[in-house]
Amino acid sequence: MTERTFIDTAEVAEMLGLPSSQAFLIRRTDLEDHHGFPIPMPHWKRPLKYRRDQIEHWIEMNGTPKGEDPAIDPALIASGKVRMLAEARRS
Repeated sequence: MTERTFIDTAEVAEMLGLPSSQAFLIRRTDLEDHHGFPIPMPHWKRPLKYRRDQIEHWIEMNGTPKGEDPAIDPALIASGKVRMLAEARRS
């Protein structure tokens, strides 16, 4: 079976080692704005579609995403207001 050229967010998430398409969508803007992640195909709005070869190339060049859980706002951690809760969620 040949691989499809265009893939959806669930397949992108799987390739990135993220647990779900929702986890990818949470990180998407940061990946695109700060890490050169490929943008979705402009003629597909719903569902979003990406070129498989662009995602594979990005992973080859950058690896899979690491770092903070994007669901935890770093500003809240820095403020100390929710530090205990945020640290507990990180575990």
